[in-house]
Amino acid sequence: MGAFAVGMAVASTRLIKQVDEYAEKLLIIFGPLFFAIIGAQVDLRGVNLEVLYLSGIVIVIAIVTKIFGCGLPSIIFLKDKTKALRVRIGMVSRGEVGLIVAGVGVSAGVLTSDIYTTVIIMVALTTNITPIWLKKSFKNELASQQ
Repeated sequence: MGAFAVGMAVASTRLIKQVDEYAEKLLIIFGPLFFAIIGAQVDLRGVNLEVLYLSGIVIVIAIVTKIFGCGLPSIIFLKDKTKALRVRIGMVSRGEVGLIVAGVGVSAGVLTSDIYTTVIIMVALTTNITPIWLKKSFKNELASQQ
């Protein structure tokens, strides 16, 4: 909360441009490092039928909850089922936040390596399937326009 408050305070000053440039330079270093550390914590040797079964269940739950959780608000506010579907598809991806929470959980010993691997598989799959699914939803519209 303190970092958030400082960010809000700096955002309303003339220093924001300098802070933003500095943060971009740090991102070049720490962004790839973050993903390398997360990847190093995944033990693919531990992938077995149980992990794959659990991953399948978690992936289905992750997709369904995003589709339904974003469904009603997107339909109400957009008043267009096609656009609302695209919003719901776009929300399916679970990225950095899932990785951060899983990384903290495994580091603290709260998550087992099987659960951690399951979360990583779910994040990877939903992150990769979302742009493909979105492209397909737009391709259908382009085909109907021609």
